Amino acid sequence: MVQAFSRTNRILNDKKSQGNIICFRNLKEVTDEAIALFSNKDAKETVLLEPYEDYVTQFNEATEALLALTPTVASVDALPDEKAELEFVTKFRALLRLKNIITSFAEFSETDLAMAEQLFEDFKSKYLDIHDKVKKHTDPEKV
Repeated sequence: MVQAFSRTNRILNDKKSQGNIICFRNLKEVTDEAIALFSNKDAKETVLLEPYEDYVTQFNEATEALLALTPTVASVDALPDEKAELEFVTKFRALLRLKNIITSFAEFSETDLAMAEQLFEDFKSKYLDIHDKVKKHTDPEKV
């Protein structure tokens, strides 16, 4: 069973970070035992994904947290200091990770998310700008 799951989770490219296994039998207990045997007893929380709805809820809560810090895309440019920029980067990175997981579900729909795709991409652009700025200041070859 673990071998079959592992094959499903082979990473194809940037778009596929995990597999999607559909099982019509109740194998949770034996799956948890197999994961504990071949990994460690606490690994099931990191190996198996939560239900889709849980990730949607987490994404929507993370969206609220990001918008509390930066209510508009333009407000990212007005962040007062590096500490605030780091907070923005941290909050957006959480959204990015959640979106990567959510989009792997068969039932994924943009309408489930509290942030429209275009707004997400606009914030992503700001996130990448800050990343490039920090990298430029820390990479001696780029200075």
